[in-house]
This record gives sequence, C-alpha cells and structure tokens, in this order.
Amino acid sequence: MKFYDYTDKVLKYLRRYIIHEFNRTEMQIRTDELNIIPKTVDLYDRLYDEAIKAFLKIAKHKYKECDGTDTIEIAWLMGLLKDANPITGYIFVNDEDRKRQYYTESLLSGGDVSRETKKAMRYLYGSFKEYADIVTNEAAMKAYSDTGTEFVQWNTAEDCRVCEDCREKDGHIYPINHAPVKPHYGCRCYFTKVN
Repeated sequence: MKFYDYTDKVLKYLRRYIIHEFNRTEMQIRTDELNIIPKTVDLYDRLYDEAIKAFLKIAKHKYKECDGTDTIEIAWLMGLLKDANPITGYIFVNDEDRKRQYYTESLLSGGDVSRETKKAMRYLYGSFKEYADIVTNEAAMKAYSDTGTEFVQWNTAEDCRVCEDCREKDGHIYPINHAPVKPHYGCRCYFTKVN
C-alpha cells in the first residue's frame, strides 16, 4: 500500500461532495440572486465542515497505520489547521473566508455563474488536496514521535513529477526533530521511520 492511498480515496469522496454542493448552490443562486451572500456562506460552511471531518479520518487512519500508540483528536487537527503553514503560506481556517469572499464577489459583480463556480471548485479542491497531504504527513510524524522514533527517511513519490530538490533528498535520513519542511506546494514526498 502506498503512503497516500487512503488520502486519495478520501479526496475522491471530497471532490464529489464539492461538485455536488457547488452545483446545488449554483442552481439556487440562478433562481434567487438576491441571496447570494447567505447561500455562499452556507456553502462554504458545509464544505469546510466536511473537509475537517475528512481530514480527521485521514489523520486517524495514517496515525494508526504508522503504529501510533495514542489516538488523533480533533484538537490536534484544529491546532494544525490554525497554524500558518510554510508550504501554503496561509492558515487553513482563515482561508474559508478568503475563498468564499472571492467567489461571492465574482458572482455579485456579474461574473458568469458557471465559469465562476467551476473556478471556485478548482481552487477549493486544490486547497483541500494540499491540506489532506499535509495532514497525512503530520499524522505520520506524530505517530513516529509518539512511538519514540528518532530518525526518519525522506521518500519521493517515485514518479515523473518529482522535482530536483526532492530527488536529492530521496533516501536521506534525518533526526525526527530536524526533518526538512517540504520544499513546494503539491509535494507528495513523505517520511518513513528508521528503526
């Protein structure tokens, strides 16, 4: 089983959910243009709530898969999502308002509803995908740390999209407390414990 298999499975569900909810809201907006703001607020609240549930499932699964001795709690996840992330450059929980406002403003300014909806779906899914990968990695690192692992090994996704920075790190071993931060958005590298 590959490191991100379960994450990818949950992301497929999340993608379908995003498409369904945006399409439903788009139909409502077309018939009730006076309530764009409350409809988009409700949409983004539902989507972010569902994403947090999905991230918690991912974290619990990865933690258990990596032999974690404890459990992952929602407080751990929310702490992770409330911190500024060096890869994305923003804070996940603050991003909901930013993305919602952008979508709402594009609709209020007379933008093409279908085009703006597709763009908003793409941006939101990209963000959820990146954070699902971050949660997966952080849950694994928490499991390693909780079980007393002292060293971890950098592993690439071993596909044609591996960048030069990541290729150079592939196979290198680091003290768990000094493991390097992923160098870029969309990085699918991961750490495994070294016994």
